[in-house]
Amino acid sequence: WITGRATRTSWPEMGSSSSTERSDAASGDGGGGFGVRMTPALLNSTGVSSTATHSQQAQEQANEQLQEAFRQGALYAQQQFQQQQEEERSVLRQEQLTALQQENEQRERALAESIEALHKRKYSAPIQPMGCKTERDAVLLCYQTHRGAPPGDLVSACERAVSDLDQCANAVRLAAMTKIVPNSLPDH
Repeated sequence: WITGRATRTSWPEMGSSSSTERSDAASGDGGGGFGVRMTPALLNSTGVSSTATHSQQAQEQANEQLQEAFRQGALYAQQQFQQQQEEERSVLRQEQLTALQQENEQRERALAESIEALHKRKYSAPIQPMGCKTERDAVLLCYQTHRGAPPGDLVSACERAVSDLDQCANAVRLAAMTKIVPNSLPDH
């Protein structure tokens, strides 16, 4: 396509004394624009087509380069964005891991303190001589002495020792019950 602005040239009327050319384009009426459409064969024959085609090819090549540069830039930006997101996720995961480790350490310390407190509270029976030892020894001695005696003689012979052991055992049981906190023993 070749476009341009036409200027209208007026020629003097025949027989007029004026022989100069007059241009209406300078008057500013805009003249009329026009366009010329030429076939490729005509362009080739004039030599203009090689310049226009070369210019058009250069423009297309420049557009392709721009599009490729844009694609590469968009790909690079996407990769940078993904890398940034991965780094942020990595930092977040590290922070969470650190927080969980600290929480785990706190729980371990609390558990160790609880275990230590429990060991300190561990019940150990008071070291006392066994109650009613003399009474028990008296009953055992009586039974050993009357080993072959008939059952009626055995009971009458050891009745006093057995009664003393029973009284002592009841006294020890009552003393132990007074040390127990009320309602602390399970009901059987």
